[in-house]
Amino acid sequence: MPNFASEERRVLSGDELDLATRSRKPAIATLSDEALLRLCEDIGAARDKAASDAQSSERTKFLEAAFKRAANERRRRGLKISASGATKPKPLPNPDGKAAATAPAEREKSPNTAKTVAATGSRRKPAARPAKPARGARATSTGQGSDRRGAGARTVPAPGRPARLADANPASKPDAAPTKASAKTLQSKPGAGTTRRSKTRDEAAPVAAPQVTPADAGVATPALAAAQADTALVQKLTEKAERRAVKAEKARKKADKAARAADKRGTKKAAKVAKNADEKARKAQRKARKTTRQARKAAADLG
Repeated sequence: MPNFASEERRVLSGDELDLATRSRKPAIATLSDEALLRLCEDIGAARDKAASDAQSSERTKFLEAAFKRAANERRRRGLKISASGATKPKPLPNPDGKAAATAPAEREKSPNTAKTVAATGSRRKPAARPAKPARGARATSTGQGSDRRGAGARTVPAPGRPARLADANPASKPDAAPTKASAKTLQSKPGAGTTRRSKTRDEAAPVAAPQVTPADAGVATPALAAAQADTALVQKLTEKAERRAVKAEKARKKADKAARAADKRGTKKAAKVAKNADEKARKAQRKARKTTRQARKAAADLG
């Protein structure tokens, strides 16, 4: 079975091997965002340099795998590489509270900038007019009774629903002088003095979302624990595949030795021994290939 670690140590240089090692879990999970972006840039530069050499196809293959692992971790964190290829430091706040002056190169505008701004400003959407208040709300704002005639059918609030804040606090409204029409209405309709509920509803105040307390920094995250478990599984399968490959090689040597002995002696017993040895060697090779496939699959899932 091919040993990936030994092949990387044989093919890659010291710096490239360090980059490939840092791109694997759990080492990559402990990197900060800036360190992860810098690692992606370094691996990409090393990969491009190796790709320019036609005789370094194996180096390009290993560096490409390392770059994919780092890029997957970067996408999982939601990080983006800037256009310049490096992370730009955040500007420090101005102690005077004023915005810092821009560079002369940034302040320069093309000669068509003013025309573009003017053309864009002329196509701006006009401001929306404020919506007209409801009939009951307009009557309340003008100081007239909300139960005056001609205002339409009276709306009774549904049971179990809270009334409006403005209607529930009559002390907040100015006292309006009763008119003749309102006095006549109060005398003719019992209970007509109750305030009619407006058709418009007040929007409910937004409820602040509960703040989630961050986990203790000393406790290992589930993602890190899972990465460590996957790494241990890959290492275990790799070692098992190596052991089975050694056993298969020994069994094949024994089978070849038994075959030579059978050819030399020419007896049925020697031929039977050679046949059994060959069957054992084939079985050992099948086991070694199976474990090798399992190790490769686990390594691909981890990377």
